[in-house]
Amino acid sequence: DITGVGNRFNAQYILEAIVVPSKVISDQYQSSLVLTVGGEAIAGRVIGEDDKTITIRTDPFAREMTVIKKSDIEERQKSSVSEMPQGLINTLTKEEILDMVAYLRAQGKADDKAFQKK
Repeated sequence: DITGVGNRFNAQYILEAIVVPSKVISDQYQSSLVLTVGGEAIAGRVIGEDDKTITIRTDPFAREMTVIKKSDIEERQKSSVSEMPQGLINTLTKEEILDMVAYLRAQGKADDKAFQKK
């Protein structure tokens, strides 16, 4: 969720989060690793949890969720890897990267000072 990111973070933080997405992962977006008693390893973001089950989204674009009974869980831990893949900006030019950071800082407003040429 990038809504309001320009108000919450400076350009350096935004760029660092894009270049090294796993450096700092907000609890809100933290993925988990679950090992079941049957030996299945499941990685994803916990979307829901109750007394008996946890619901995991195993793919950021998945519509279907994986539901796991808590009694089937052998181990559960937080992942140190972000959902955002490393290297997404590798295909962009320096100018495109700067434009993207400016866009995020300006919240998409074309008349924002972030888009003004100096």
